[in-house]
Formats: sequence, structure tokens, C-alpha cells
Amino acid sequence: MPIPFANPNWQVTDTAGNPVSGALIHTYAAGTSTRKATFTTAARSVAHTNPVVCDPAGKAILFLGAGGYRIEVTDADGAVLPAYSVDNVAQSLLDEDLADSSSASKGDALIAVKRTETGGAAQTLHIWIQRSRVCVGDFTGFTGDGVADDQAAWQAAANAAEGKWLVGVPDTVSMMEDELLLPANCWLDLYSQEMKFNVTGSKYGIKLRNRCAVSNGIVRHINTTSESGVNNSFRSAITIGSFNAGPAVGNTDTWLHDLTLSCSRPSGNVVSYYADSARCRMERLVIDGESVCKNGIAAHYGFLTGTPSEGVLHPYDLNVSSSYFANLDVGVYLSGAYNVTVDNTNEFVNCPRGIEIYRGDQGRAYAPAAVQFFVGKGFDVSGKFRECEQAFRIDGTQGLVTEDPYLEVTVRGAVVKGAAAGTSADAGIYARSVTRLTILDTEIADTDGDGVELAEKCSGVVMQGGSIHGCAQHGFRARDSADNKDITLRDVDIWGNAGANASSIKPGVYIGAAVEDATIDNVKFGRASGETQTHSVQISPLAVRPTVIHTHTKGAVSGIAIQVTGATSFATTTSMRMHLEDNTAASGLTVYDGSMPSTIGPTGALTALWNAVPTKGVWARGDRVAQSLPASGQPKGWSCTAAGGAYDSTRGNTTAYSLLHWALWSTGTTVWECTTAGTSAGSAPSIVGKVVGDTVTDGSVVWTMRSLTAATFETEGNL
Repeated sequence: MPIPFANPNWQVTDTAGNPVSGALIHTYAAGTSTRKATFTTAARSVAHTNPVVCDPAGKAILFLGAGGYRIEVTDADGAVLPAYSVDNVAQSLLDEDLADSSSASKGDALIAVKRTETGGAAQTLHIWIQRSRVCVGDFTGFTGDGVADDQAAWQAAANAAEGKWLVGVPDTVSMMEDELLLPANCWLDLYSQEMKFNVTGSKYGIKLRNRCAVSNGIVRHINTTSESGVNNSFRSAITIGSFNAGPAVGNTDTWLHDLTLSCSRPSGNVVSYYADSARCRMERLVIDGESVCKNGIAAHYGFLTGTPSEGVLHPYDLNVSSSYFANLDVGVYLSGAYNVTVDNTNEFVNCPRGIEIYRGDQGRAYAPAAVQFFVGKGFDVSGKFRECEQAFRIDGTQGLVTEDPYLEVTVRGAVVKGAAAGTSADAGIYARSVTRLTILDTEIADTDGDGVELAEKCSGVVMQGGSIHGCAQHGFRARDSADNKDITLRDVDIWGNAGANASSIKPGVYIGAAVEDATIDNVKFGRASGETQTHSVQISPLAVRPTVIHTHTKGAVSGIAIQVTGATSFATTTSMRMHLEDNTAASGLTVYDGSMPSTIGPTGALTALWNAVPTKGVWARGDRVAQSLPASGQPKGWSCTAAGGAYDSTRGNTTAYSLLHWALWSTGTTVWECTTAGTSAGSAPSIVGKVVGDTVTDGSVVWTMRSLTAATFETEGNL
């Protein structure tokens, strides 16, 4: 094997190390006496004389040609210098071979990559790079000038990058006139590059497949045209899954991080997470809707075919963290999605709705009639919200084929502060048709509407910890609805609400008519005496079994901590049975005020506050009425000795009756309530066969039966 001849720079010295001026270098074919030329440069285009004559310093530059050489060196007089005589040597071409990009056996194929792992096999650098990395800058047509269309170069690079790392060119801008489809198992690292998509029709920006990631750059959708006949939801900077395909169109195990994203398309989404996609992380994103785009992140079931079931045709397992949303209609929009976490490291600014959970916003319009949308569940959402009309809108009813509400929605550790100027009176958290809604350690402040609003069909609602303050209307409101039930407000501080509505000041907490089993426990109201808040707690007399315990009020304009309002029918008195216990207020404030209230004390016995024998309501034996206006000589109270209905008078003929008048029927022992005002007939109509809840028309009066028997009361003695 020839000896490598690596250095073309020669210097001939004697045994003492002194340069040999004019030394002669004779070159022959290896093993022969046949002279063989050497060359003056690496290009090997100009041959030396043979022998080569060294300069006075004993130096010469010579490059060997192809094949082996025998070299003999003499001084100027021809005396051989044995130290320099060598046979069978050849020029080392490593530097040239490393620079050779045309041969698969040269260049990076000559560099070894060692593996220190147990069982790891060494490989060449060429193989290692080919297996792991593709750069768009290496592909024909790439300019990065932000003007010429780079899409063809990017798509060619992406097609070569399945299972590899696809990288951009730092500090360049790519104009993209068509969508970019990433292959499976590809990580696109933009390396601080910007992509600008100017696509039309039903096209996406970057579209991911299974096990893809996109990171470290800027992606913008710059087309601002709203096209007729085209669903503008396709206009996304990044899309995962498909909006308009059938089963098995989703993508799993995707990751977006460290990106700045925007979309200028009206009604579009910045990021779309569509049907049957699963297990996606989105973190450290800056998402800007430029006050045009509809949704920041939209997780949506899409335009599906077939009948969805859990885990099929619904986007799920989405985690969003450490991201910033601005200038959007909705920051994060969830429809037909489930198992979603949006934690409190996210920030939302100038988004009318920060997070919206909406069961079927376009269900009837876009999905086949046979589709039954799967019940949304498993939502754990949070964030920091500024200048948002509604931080959370959770709506499980509109546009549905079925009416099942959402399940398992948790708002955890959120900060909701202030609506945008001039916006409508929206609640910080709005819920409708929600089951098991939990709000934990959340601060809600300065909203244009309620702090929390439960519209209808909300059950299993718990708000624990945190505070509600400075809201323009109620702090917490459960609207009049028989479907609002099982509501608990515990360990919350509430103060200074309704200050912006001096003409219609609202209470801190309102429990509406027909709301069942609402509990207010260990809630602190007010920060200072005289705050603008009519009452700490206001309860409709038609609420069912409300409980207010362990509350304390520091201050309220009216000086009343807890109030039951309105001279309303007490048809449901026995079912109402409020439980009031251990509630306190600052000096000079009234703890409780109400007309015709009924409460259950710690022993379970019904207690009412009234200043006379009851004339309305249905009572049980053992119930008692405590004197609400205690004074010397007045009765201490009254005890019910026979169960039944209390009444104002016995029914009379041709008598005018107003609403809420309770009457003992003129024959028998039944008790009736006037539910339509008017004048009774000249004689009593027949009530044979009537039961509680039935009605009878009496002249222009309509009566509703409340009890089959009349209650009796006994005075408990005088004060």
C-alpha cells in the first residue's frame, strides 16, 4: 500500500539541520528508474522539471500525480541524502476528497461518527446527516427574500424529511403561495425564519401529520380576502387534522412551541385542531388575530361523516400552556372536543371571549343529520384575562342535535380582569347547560356584567376559593331557572360589585327563582362599611332549599346582609326551607330581612320570621314562626299544630281577589291560591276530584289548590 504523501511543502536539510541550497528532488515511478513528473499546483496542470531544484533555503513545492512514486534527494553536487529517499509513496487527496460533493463515497462519507452507547454502531457523517436533517436552503428554488414563491422548495424539502429534522434558513422570509404538507415523523425547526402564506380557496398554511412538530419561528397567514362559497375556517396558519374528511383523518402526537403566529383571514383560525386528532401540546405561542381573525386555537369536530363516539371523530387530549392570545374574537374555542387543559400560564388580551366551550356551534349546518355529537368532557381551563368581555363562555345547548350538557369543566387558578371599553354587559364566566362546573382559586374583577353568571341548566357547580370584586353587576348570579341546581359557593371573598350601575345596584350573590339546593358557605362580603352593594346575598322566595351559613358582611349600602325579596307566592314554602346558620355582620348592619321567609335551623325544624300568624304557605306540624318585630306584649311566635295551608280568608261570592291571596274553600278544608286575579262567581264552582296543583275557574278568578287541609297555629306566649 502506498505511503500517504500529505504535505506538498518540502525543505531539505543536512544532518545538522542546515538548509541544503539547490538540493535536487528526483521523482520516478514506484520501484523503477523511470522518471515521473510532479506538478507545481494542486490543479496538476503545470509539470516541474525533473529533478526539482530547491531554492537557497532548500525549499520546494511539489504535488504528486496519480499512482505511486519513488523519490531520491541529492545535494547540488549529486551526493545522495539517504534521509529523504523513499519508495512507493502517493499523494494524499483527503482535503480534495472532503470537498468533493459529487461522489457518494467522498465528502462527508469519509468522516466517521463514533457511537459510545452500548450496542451503538459507528457510521459515517453522510449517513448520520441523511438520516436526521434536511435543510430547505439546499433545495432548488429557495430564495428566502420574502417576495419569490418558496413553496416548491419547501414542499420538496418536506417530502424528503419524513422521519427527519427539517430546518429553515435563519433570518430569511419565505413567501408561500400554496399550503405546506409535512410528512409523518417530521420536526420542522424554522431557525428564526418567517413563513408568509398567501393561499386562496380551501387551502391551509402548514398542515401536520402524525408525530409532527413545528417550532422556533414566525408563521403568518396574510391573505385578507373573504371568499364567497369557501369556508374560511380553512384559513389557518397551522392545521392539525382535517375539517372536511371522513373517519380516521386526525393526527396524533403533535407539538407546537416557541412560535409567533397570526392570521388576517376573516372568520379564520390561527391554529386549527380538527376531527379525530389526539395528544397535542401547544406551548410558548404568541397568537395574534390582528383584530380580524375569529379564533386563536379552534379545537373542532369538523365537517364529519359517520357517527362519532368517544375517541373517534373528535379532537381530544389538547394541552395549551405559556401562550399569549391577542386581538381575537375567541382565544381558545372548543367544540366537540374533550380532555382539554388550558392552564393559568396563558394570557388573553383584547379577546371578547377568552375561552369558549361550545358544544355544537355549527352542528346542524355542517354535519349530517344523523350525527349525534359526543358529550364534551374533561375540560381544565384557566388563564390571565385582560380586556376580555367574557373570560370563559361555556355553552352546551345551542345548535345541538342532543341536549346533553358538557361534563367535567374545571376553571383553575384563573385571573379575569376587566372587559374592553364600551363592550356589552357580559359575565367574566358565563355558563349554560353545564354539569359539574368547578371554579377553583380564581380572581374575577372589573367585568362589565356579572362576575359569574349561571344562565340555565347548570348543575353540580362549585366555586371555591378566590374572589369576585369590582364587577358592574352581580358578583355571582344563578338566574331564575328550575334547571340550575346543586350550586356551592365556598371560601370566596366578594366585595365592591355593581358600583358601575348606581341606578340598578345589584347584590353580591343572587339566587334566582326555582334554583335548587344552592349553598353559600364561609363567604366574606365587603371590605368597608358603606360599599355600593345592596345586599350581600339576595334570594328569590321561590328558590328551593337554599343554605346560607358562616357568612360575614363588613358593609353594604342598605345595611342588610341577607334578604329574601318580593311578596311572591309561597306555593313552594315547604320545599324552600332555607337553612340560615351562624351568619354575622358588622355592627349596625341587619343580618337578615325578608317578607314571608321560611328557614330550617340546625335541628331541621322549619322556622319562619314573621310578625303575625302566617296567612300563606304550606306548613308542617312542628314548624314555628318567630316574631320578626319583637316588642313587649307581642307574641313570641307561633307553632303549627296541624299541617296544611295557611290562608288570608275564606272564599266569598262575587268578591275581588288579587294575586297571592290564599283562601280556605267555602266548603271542605282545601286551601287555594289566587293565580289569576279577578272577581269570584255568585256561587262556588265544584271542586270534586281536584288534587293539589289542579286549578279551577271561579268567575274571572283562577284558583290553584295548594293543600287538602288547613293549617292551625298556637301562640307561644308573649314577650
